Amino acid sequence: MKLPLNQLSSRDRRAVLIGGIALGAIVLMRLTIIPFADSWADARNRSRTNGEELTQLNRSLRRAVGQRERLARKYGPGIRQSLVNEQAAAMNLFQSAKDVFSAGGIRLTEYQPQRSRPVREIPNVSLVTLQVKGQGDLPKLAKCLHQMTRAKNLMFVQSMNITNNEKQPGQLDVTLLLATLAEMKKN
Repeated sequence: MKLPLNQLSSRDRRAVLIGGIALGAIVLMRLTIIPFADSWADARNRSRTNGEELTQLNRSLRRAVGQRERLARKYGPGIRQSLVNEQAAAMNLFQSAKDVFSAGGIRLTEYQPQRSRPVREIPNVSLVTLQVKGQGDLPKLAKCLHQMTRAKNLMFVQSMNITNNEKQPGQLDVTLLLATLAEMKKN
């Protein structure tokens, strides 16, 4: 049996109205406010996580910049350059060796490119080496070694062998194994 709304008592009408408002509020909460609050909480959590990641990246970047500056003081400005392929690195190393040793006064007599090899600690990076032999005196050798820290390209000494030249007193025979880093060929 159906009762029309106008036949309900005022108390019943008020109960139906309050029930409808409560049901509407529940539906409104469930469909709009709760999903909005959940998405807001997710956004806050993502923001906090992203903030923590940015803080870690910032610390890592500062450490890397500090390390790069320490390396630049030790190895020269060549440490700041991007890595090139092995062939270009070998040519740069050869040219830098010629420049450094001629500026220092050591007469180079022989250049022998060595086989490049991967650097285990650094993925996709290889070590390009060049053996050079030359002659000069001790002050000139020291000047050459100092000039390496000013070389345009990264260059460091892996090994050095110095002997007295028996034919020319006061002269040294120098054999250096020079190295630089290169981007490894991708197979």
